[in-house]
Amino acid sequence: MHDIITNGKPRMIVLPRDKSHSKAGLSCLTTAFITSTLLAATPQSASSQQGPSRVREARTAFGSFQSVCTSEAARVWSESLCGPLILVDQDSRESWASQRPPFDGFRESEGVWSGTLPDSIGVANTSTLLGEELWIMVMTPLPSNPFAAIELLHHEAFHRVQVKLGLNSPDRAQAHLEEADGRTWLRMEIRALAHALETPGRARRQAAEDAVAFRLTRLRLFEADTLEAALETQEGLAAYTGARVALNATHEGQARVGSAILRRDSAESFGRSFAYATGPGLGLLLDDFDPTWKDRVAPDRPMFALLAETLGMAGQSPEDLDADGRGERYGLGEVRQAEHIRAEEARRRVAALRASFTKSVRLVLSAESLRMTFDPNRIVPISGLGTVYFSATFSGAWGELDIDDGGVLVAEDWTALTVSGPRQIDSDTVQGDGWSLELAPGWIVHRQGDTWTARKESPRD
Repeated sequence: MHDIITNGKPRMIVLPRDKSHSKAGLSCLTTAFITSTLLAATPQSASSQQGPSRVREARTAFGSFQSVCTSEAARVWSESLCGPLILVDQDSRESWASQRPPFDGFRESEGVWSGTLPDSIGVANTSTLLGEELWIMVMTPLPSNPFAAIELLHHEAFHRVQVKLGLNSPDRAQAHLEEADGRTWLRMEIRALAHALETPGRARRQAAEDAVAFRLTRLRLFEADTLEAALETQEGLAAYTGARVALNATHEGQARVGSAILRRDSAESFGRSFAYATGPGLGLLLDDFDPTWKDRVAPDRPMFALLAETLGMAGQSPEDLDADGRGERYGLGEVRQAEHIRAEEARRRVAALRASFTKSVRLVLSAESLRMTFDPNRIVPISGLGTVYFSATFSGAWGELDIDDGGVLVAEDWTALTVSGPRQIDSDTVQGDGWSLELAPGWIVHRQGDTWTARKESPRD
């Protein structure tokens, strides 16, 4: 899940780098011990056990994270990746914090603050503003694999310092990556990036050049370089950071990351998730071909542009790129055929969604001061309307909207949320097909024609 606050950028307080940490990187054995301890110690599920054993487990988990984030393995950027960490059970909202959270109900024992996260705070793997400070939030249980646990924690830790580094960027779903040609050339790029991380020497460079050629071909078809760069800066750099720290800490080979990238080749949706695949690949290749790239990366100079420059491909013509010829090495014909079949099905689906959000009875909510958590792998961009999310939670002045497969349309300009018309209305709960709305105190829903809206109750009501 991902977390967004839409009413401006959160103010960030960055912890200073711990000067006392060891200059040496963690050994593989030490890291495995630390991470295994962290995984075993993390509260695994909601329960009434907020006693001494849970507190000790959380304390060990926080200490283990601190051991990695203060080590040489996590010296990826000029800012420390350490920061306040809160572990949250998504269902019960039971939480364990590394320092005192800025709300009531948390009690301290052995350096761990335990309590229940307020309903107003979204639960996600994210960085989130709690009071005056930006925190790292991770849902329990952590991944059972040590590499994956380090990767997740430091992915979210990067988001915490992203603004401080000047590497935050407003992002939006990429509609062209749901079209046949957009998906085809992205899948070619993903396969080439994965292959590059799994092979050494000249073959590695060849695969990196192939990936660049596929990206340039896609960008020229859709003129989407600025759009893709924004999402790749916002999420791709975080994904790279998590992978880089995990590789440094565990000493696993880059083929591990290559395999993870390749698993995204058949993703249901790329419009909001492609950077989770391309970010680690581009960043790790830049580490090899241009180790100083992090001094120059910026929202207007993204990873892909730096790699294209480093490989001498930035100005190549379509004829020089020979994307079709290169694609034969990665199953271009098969992928192209599969994507054209998918595109026909997608067109029918988008047409049905467009009709349901524009021609049917619907509920429209203001997106002002909106907080949302969502699954970036389950979205459908609709050109001219916005993006449909199929697994998400939204909080606003009107209350909390939960989407469970029903779909909610977020307007292209982020001004409104639209769901299908209500099926059942109780005093403070409104339900529809695949969604439910818990109204805030004093709010009601009101119908005018085919459109329902939520508003503050007045004395006349």
